[in-house]
Amino acid sequence: MAPRLNLQLCATALLCLMVLSMVAPGVVECAPRSGPVVKATLKTPDLSDPTQAAIMQWHQALVANDFPTFVRVDFHTSAVSDDMIKIGFDSMRSGGMPQTVLIAKAPEKISSLGPPGLRVYMLVGCMKLPGSAGEVRLASAVWARIANGQWKVGGSSFGIAPPEFAGACPMKPAS
Repeated sequence: MAPRLNLQLCATALLCLMVLSMVAPGVVECAPRSGPVVKATLKTPDLSDPTQAAIMQWHQALVANDFPTFVRVDFHTSAVSDDMIKIGFDSMRSGGMPQTVLIAKAPEKISSLGPPGLRVYMLVGCMKLPGSAGEVRLASAVWARIANGQWKVGGSSFGIAPPEFAGACPMKPAS
């Protein structure tokens, strides 16, 4: 029997590639940028917003190495085994991540790629990397959607912030 194509997993993989092209330029080839870079407005996460609260719960589970909490809030289908979820969790943790982050809605060119109801954000934080003189600004693309009546979150590992989110450390939220 030939393997069946899971369109939801394919769509997620495509979204991941698009997000990766923003977070880790050069890893995925994309069309060159055109026009000026518009800087994103970074804010303190609004925990009264259910979407941002779920995103922060997801991020804090990664920071705290809390796999059970991560599984509860992570977006995955029943086709994804617990072992595969754990591999993704460990992979995201392996590169390290900023303890504190600011949040911004992802640029329209990213957020428009997902299905209706998907909300895409960028988490941005500072962290010292091996070989760096000081802290550098890193970013992670995250998305959230309602599944079974709850906000579920997926995202990428932290990488060098794209130009829209680049800047000095420490960061200050927009007022």
